Amino acid sequence: MPPQVLAGAPVGEVLPDAGHELAVPDDDPLVYLAAPFFTLADRWLVETCRNVLIGLGAQVFSPLHDVGPGGDEVASRDLEGLDRAHAVFALLDGWDPGTVYEVGWAHRKGLPVVGFLQGPSHEGTKMLVGTGAELHQDLSSALYRVVWAAQGHPLTPSRVTGHA
Repeated sequence: MPPQVLAGAPVGEVLPDAGHELAVPDDDPLVYLAAPFFTLADRWLVETCRNVLIGLGAQVFSPLHDVGPGGDEVASRDLEGLDRAHAVFALLDGWDPGTVYEVGWAHRKGLPVVGFLQGPSHEGTKMLVGTGAELHQDLSSALYRVVWAAQGHPLTPSRVTGHA
C-alpha cells in the first residue's frame, strides 16, 4: 500500500487504475440462489450456500425456501425473485435445466452471474463466460464474489480454476 494512501490521500489520486470505490448499499444486496434441490446432496449444498450468503450480509432468494418444489406454477414466482435480485449465484454441477435457464434469464436482465462448478474449464461453459459470468471451483471464493457483485463490484468473466 502506498504511504500516501495510508496517510489519507484518496486512492483514486494515488492509484488512478485502482477503479472506483464501492458505495455502501442502502439495503442488503439480494442474491438469487439458482440450484437444483432434488437430492439430499443438492439440498445440503443449497442450505450451506444460503447460510453463508446470509452470514456475509446478503438477502437470499432461494426457490427451495421462498417458493417450494410445487409444479409448473412455480416458474413465474421464481422469475419474480430473479427480477428483484442484484446478482445470481448458480450451482452448476450436473447442468440442471432449471438452473441453466435461470442463468440465461439473469443474463438477459443484465444481472451479474457467479457460478460454482467443480470443473469450470468444461466445454459447456463457453456461453456462460462469453456472456460475462465468473465461474469458480472454490466455493468460498464464489460465495464472496457473488456478494461483491450484488453490491456493484464488476465481475471478471473467467474460469477461476484454483488457488493462486
